[in-house]
Amino acid sequence: MPKQNFNERLIALLKTNPDFTDESHELLPAAVKDHTWKLDPNLIRLLLSDTEIKSTFFN
Repeated sequence: MPKQNFNERLIALLKTNPDFTDESHELLPAAVKDHTWKLDPNLIRLLLSDTEIKSTFFN
């Protein structure tokens, strides 16, 4: 399996949260932005759960 690039990895991680997907499990960018603006603790926890994504956003 080829290594995922950062965007693919981020999208896959975000899709694990049903708040960020529609009925067909497609990512809803507007939902992600809404949670980002609110500094949603669940979104932050999700981003911190992946070491590569954590180092990109929080270091």
